[in-house]
Amino acid sequence: MTKVRESPLFSFLPAGESDVAHVFALLDEIDTWLEAELADAMLWIREGLAVRFDEDFRREAAAAMEAGTFDRFVEGHSYRQDMIDNMDY
Repeated sequence: MTKVRESPLFSFLPAGESDVAHVFALLDEIDTWLEAELADAMLWIREGLAVRFDEDFRREAAAAMEAGTFDRFVEGHSYRQDMIDNMDY
C-alpha cells in the first residue's frame, strides 16, 4: 500500500485514464457551449480582464452588446488595463 504514492496516478480520489478522458471531453463540450451561447463573455474572459459587477459597467456592456460593438468595448478596456499594468499614464 505504501508504494501507491510513487504512482503518477495517485490522488485523493483515484481516477482511471478513461475517467480523466471523460472529464476532459466534458470540459471541452462546456467550452464549446460557452463559446456559442456567451461569446461576448468569453471574449472578455479570454482577454484576461477582471469581471466587474457594478451597475455602471453592466449598463456600458449591455449598450456595447446591443450596438454590436462589444469587441471594441473589450479592446478599449484591454488597452486601458495594459496602460495600468505598464504604468503608462
